[in-house]
Amino acid sequence: MQNLIKYILCLISVISFMTISHYASAQRTMHGQSSIHAEALFNGRSFGAEVSYGQYTLNGYWDTGISFNDYNENLSTGDRFQYGHLSVKGGYMFRIAGTTSRNISLYGGGGTFLGCELMDPFGRLPFIETNTNDFRFLYGIYAKINLEVFLIEKTALTLNLALPVNFSSVFEAVHYQTGLGCKILL
Repeated sequence: MQNLIKYILCLISVISFMTISHYASAQRTMHGQSSIHAEALFNGRSFGAEVSYGQYTLNGYWDTGISFNDYNENLSTGDRFQYGHLSVKGGYMFRIAGTTSRNISLYGGGGTFLGCELMDPFGRLPFIETNTNDFRFLYGIYAKINLEVFLIEKTALTLNLALPVNFSSVFEAVHYQTGLGCKILL
């Protein structure tokens, strides 16, 4: 009889803990929850950074932020011509899949960006005639897949793959990006 009582109390404790922890976990991505996100970006040749603010909705989240991506091209002289994209961006990510507790979620979506393309932003090359301005207006769209893993209650590790399409770039119109970042819920 004593073992049965211990078993029932243990079962009630486990069920109570699961109910409470599940409710607390699901609250982290509830509708209206705000977050800030910092991310290091890699495009195959060099690095960039992005900082954004976002808010969860019923089916995903929206975000807006600023990013800088550094690119480079080989020149016939053997030097590398660097150019950068400084832009503001915004978009919406739909939740594709996730755990019930939302500790792990996969999002897919896209958005738009607007900014400028900076030619040789760090002045590393001697003057060369490029027949372009030092900067150029930049705009485009991007598609993105984002994996979000909450390590602790209000902090998540993010991993993503993006494909920005630049409609006004002097160089390549399409670049891929991978990103690793940290999201903090406010």
